[in-house]
Amino acid sequence: MDNTWASHIRFKPLEHGVDVVVQATTKYEGGYGDTPSGIVIAKHPEDMQIIADELRATGNGAVAPTTCSRLYHRIDSTEERLNQHADNAQRLIDWFLKQPFVTDVLSPTLETSPYHERFERYFKKGNCLFSIVLRSDLSAKHVEAFVDALNLFWVAESWGGHLSLVLPVHAKREVAPLPAGYVLRFHAGLEDYQDLLRDLSQATRCLCK
Repeated sequence: MDNTWASHIRFKPLEHGVDVVVQATTKYEGGYGDTPSGIVIAKHPEDMQIIADELRATGNGAVAPTTCSRLYHRIDSTEERLNQHADNAQRLIDWFLKQPFVTDVLSPTLETSPYHERFERYFKKGNCLFSIVLRSDLSAKHVEAFVDALNLFWVAESWGGHLSLVLPVHAKREVAPLPAGYVLRFHAGLEDYQDLLRDLSQATRCLCK
């Protein structure tokens, strides 16, 4: 399984019957977008040997020593940073739930989520990611203006780093049907949550024009 969403802090796959785990350490473990890397963990030695032989034959899997050094010195702070991401995300979620231009917030941390029971069973606490569904009568022009007006949220696909991000969700990339309104995915970074809320508040004027 891919354990990047939870990281080694939120979920330990080998303890739940998973044999092989992949995880992008570019995200929470690296934390600052400068550690392009990942790990593969296998429960059984024979699986690990197969993976090692494949990597040796293809030449894939090499990580720069400087990247390894950065990861080594940041691994101990992963949980503290991840908790800060989760706390910021929850505060932003609470704010969005009160906004008239939002019809839904998508996050397994919410009791209204169809995945909440599973989330509670395995993860207990969330991370940086959530999405909002905007009212279906809001045009692409309004949504784009809202995103452009944000100063502290970068438009980018990645997540897990110190900077907050926002990304329009495109239907072609999703396997499940999307809601009628536009969907924006947010990554709550490590900025002060009050600064993030002020930035979101000032950008909402673009949704009212």
